[in-house]
Amino acid sequence: MRLMKRRLAIGLMGVIIGSAMLLSGCRLAQSAANTQAEAAAPVAVQVPKTLGLRIVKRYGDWAQTNSLSRIRFSPDRSRFLATGRDSSVIDIYRTKGTERIATVHLERRQSLEIKTDFISNDQFYTNLDNARFQVYRVPDGTKIFQHQFEDNPRPIFANRQVALNEETLLYWQSGQTYTIPWAGPTTGFLGVTQDNAVLTEDMNAWVREENPATGRKVDWKTTGKSRVRHFMSTPDHRYLVTVNFDGACAVWRRGDKPALAGRCAEGIGEEDAVEGNVFSALPDQYQFATTVVNRVRAYRIDPATGAPHQFFDQDMTARVWSVALNANGRLAVSLFDEGTQRVSLEVWDIAGRRPIARYVSDWDDLVRQTDDPNPDFRSSVIFRELGFSADGKLLLAIAGQSLLAFDVP
Repeated sequence: MRLMKRRLAIGLMGVIIGSAMLLSGCRLAQSAANTQAEAAAPVAVQVPKTLGLRIVKRYGDWAQTNSLSRIRFSPDRSRFLATGRDSSVIDIYRTKGTERIATVHLERRQSLEIKTDFISNDQFYTNLDNARFQVYRVPDGTKIFQHQFEDNPRPIFANRQVALNEETLLYWQSGQTYTIPWAGPTTGFLGVTQDNAVLTEDMNAWVREENPATGRKVDWKTTGKSRVRHFMSTPDHRYLVTVNFDGACAVWRRGDKPALAGRCAEGIGEEDAVEGNVFSALPDQYQFATTVVNRVRAYRIDPATGAPHQFFDQDMTARVWSVALNANGRLAVSLFDEGTQRVSLEVWDIAGRRPIARYVSDWDDLVRQTDDPNPDFRSSVIFRELGFSADGKLLLAIAGQSLLAFDVP
């Protein structure tokens, strides 16, 4: 009897083990089948949405007084201005709804080396072609200040306190003037920082920072082999970004002895970089983007050390002609493929490393939509002067002689 019970228990255990093994095998087979099915299933690719082109205003041809080549936002991006070099008309828009709220008619054309820009949320300045400096109030477009520098066609750089033309630095609120000594025949002015320092560049790739009010005057050699093309000063006045024509990029600690805080990129050679080196800066966010040919990189500066940390690096499908950063993590690029004659505008999600929206057009179609009907005055029709609204939901651009708006999804 005991022997029979033992045999029965052993048999029952065998049945249980066999059933478990069979069930396990079935589960493994089902799992393998599921894995194969998942592998065979098509991967969902997120296709960029199409940007809808909206023409805000068609401007005149280059021979008229209302040509278009420049868009600039107020610091809070609630307003923007649209105008052109050699133009005597400046339009002021409210960003929300792209509503035109004022038009300023100047007594003369602006300089061909136009620097017209906002200097605060409620003021902008312009430089006429005879070095006349003017400040206007926003939103009504009333002129509140004027100063005549010695007559010349050179640009005027300005901020809320100073205006620089050639060798004269004017504190326009007080009337105090300083002379910035000429640095030599191979030099040129880069501009003025928000703490009123004058920046000079030279063909030998050095930079001079000079502030006659404080007595600081320092020179240093940048990391490139060609002259400096772009700069950005951080709002704490501690760091300065320089980008050379050859694509070299670096961040410097400002002071009596400027020091290299970090390199962003090495130069690739002046001849190629000169055509495709564009720049976008968000000083308040310590961020900037720079390009060389078809490559786009974006950086964030560490406020404690000045070190640039790269957070975007992408080779685009064609040469980049304009770039714009947004504080909400978006980046826009204008591309032109000379081989296919395709003009495109792409908006990228930086965190996702993918384009989320784009607009693509043949060059001829874009010319017909946006440029002057007279072929004698047609410009190089590509998307340029890109700029985001504060929330990143509106993208502005110029193509031909038209001011364009794109609603970004």
